[in-house]
Amino acid sequence: MFLRQLSIAVGFALAANTACAQQYKPLAEQDRIIREKTKLELAVSDAKGNPLPEGYYVTPYSREDSKFYFHISGNGEINDSVKIFEGDFHSSFNTRNGMAIGTIKVYQQGKLSAVVETNDSGRVLSETEYDAGLIQSVTVYDSSGHTAMIKNYKSGQKVREATYAGGVPLIKVFSPRGYLISIEDESAKTYTLFYPNGKVQQKASNDKTDTWRTTKEYDTAGRLTAEEKRSLATTFQFNDTVSIRTTYYANGKKKTQVTATVVKETIQTYNQNGKLLKKEIKELPPSPMIGN
Repeated sequence: MFLRQLSIAVGFALAANTACAQQYKPLAEQDRIIREKTKLELAVSDAKGNPLPEGYYVTPYSREDSKFYFHISGNGEINDSVKIFEGDFHSSFNTRNGMAIGTIKVYQQGKLSAVVETNDSGRVLSETEYDAGLIQSVTVYDSSGHTAMIKNYKSGQKVREATYAGGVPLIKVFSPRGYLISIEDESAKTYTLFYPNGKVQQKASNDKTDTWRTTKEYDTAGRLTAEEKRSLATTFQFNDTVSIRTTYYANGKKKTQVTATVVKETIQTYNQNGKLLKKEIKELPPSPMIGN
């Protein structure tokens, strides 16, 4: 978010007269070229692409009422502290050879809005966003610049955390009180729902061939209460099994089992000792999922 925000407004946390104490030479609009890259690289040259002479400069950043204060060293690169004002945003950060380095803090109306951490080569390590002084999100990047983790917060409490491997997320959702609600692993194709006491409430997963998805349900003591195996096929023949749902007694014995095809359900009922008590078949209305 900050990389996008930087192109809108980045200012500095020092008083305005600090920047004005140094003599800054204004740049003409036609002589200003500013480039931004993933490493927060800032480069300024004249209209012909030549480096500017060594010195201190000030120029509008992205609109006429913004101010961008910077220093060009003898090698033509931006160095030292960069200061930017835009609207109600302000910030400052150190640069080396045109790279933003270290900790970058952005303020809006005097309140902290964002913090970006970069290494000595200018690579962005993390971005943290704030609203009314409370943390809203943290984004962490890997060595290749790809997103490795995103944390989201509400009223200062973490409510969501996504970690990425090969661009595929593992997502954890938390309650406002901080306990884990669910975990969704898109790589493993699993979803787990938790009770407030930390016990698993429900867990769903696919088989290795992505033919069936099994969902298991548990009570607050961790005992299996129901299990449903559902086909992931998109079309079926008359006698193809669509789903099998089984419920269990507290002692672990099978209570009921409903096996569904496209055209019928077979319902079996058991006693607490696992003995079959009743079996009935219920016809189902025609389904558009029946294949030709």
